[in-house]
Amino acid sequence: MLICPHCKGKGISAWAKIWSGSYTSAQCHLCGHCYCIKKKVKQVFCGLRYIAGLLFFFAAVLFDPIISLAGYAVFLVLLEALLVLLVKLNEEPHSHQTFE
Repeated sequence: MLICPHCKGKGISAWAKIWSGSYTSAQCHLCGHCYCIKKKVKQVFCGLRYIAGLLFFFAAVLFDPIISLAGYAVFLVLLEALLVLLVKLNEEPHSHQTFE
């Protein structure tokens, strides 16, 4: 569990942070605040996934496919770990609006 910027408790799961973005948000289970990762950051990480996928695919065609695919799997895991550890969550703009 990750620390919520609002209540400072461990109320946000790592999976929720990975999947949060412009269309989904990560909600703290302790205080209920919603957070997301900026759209530009998600686009950069998606671009890195696609570029690395192409490079590892060509490496698999030219060299050993098992080692290349294993390298790609390791790269994806490390990229998601960086996303969880380094990217800050921003408060979702609609999380404090009350509807009457």
